[in-house]
Amino acid sequence: MRNSGALLLFFALVACPVLAQMGNSSTRNAQAADLPFDSKCMAGQWHEQTSNPFRWIFEVRGDKLKIWRTDHFVSGKFHREGSSWKGELKWGNGEAWRNVSLTPTCDCDEIYTNQAWWFKRN
Repeated sequence: MRNSGALLLFFALVACPVLAQMGNSSTRNAQAADLPFDSKCMAGQWHEQTSNPFRWIFEVRGDKLKIWRTDHFVSGKFHREGSSWKGELKWGNGEAWRNVSLTPTCDCDEIYTNQAWWFKRN
């Protein structure tokens, strides 16, 4: 435990800037990085991007994540893989999107996806 402070400093100085750079792509895609983070930071309400009115609720239970849009048209179930979450979304029109990836930033203020949208903390 004596080295835990050094590990946190390393994470803050090296990992966070790397993850922040990953979010600079036009579609906000991010690759999974096996870095430590508190999965509970994902819990709560999120904006879908910042330019539309959609809101999502994220519920974390251990290595499982359940999300749904507040209009109940879409919901999803995910499982944790390193510092990312993999799963699928089910839409109200019967469509299912598989292999959706969610990756929070190190400050857990945004969640990047492998889709054309992302999430921003309320």
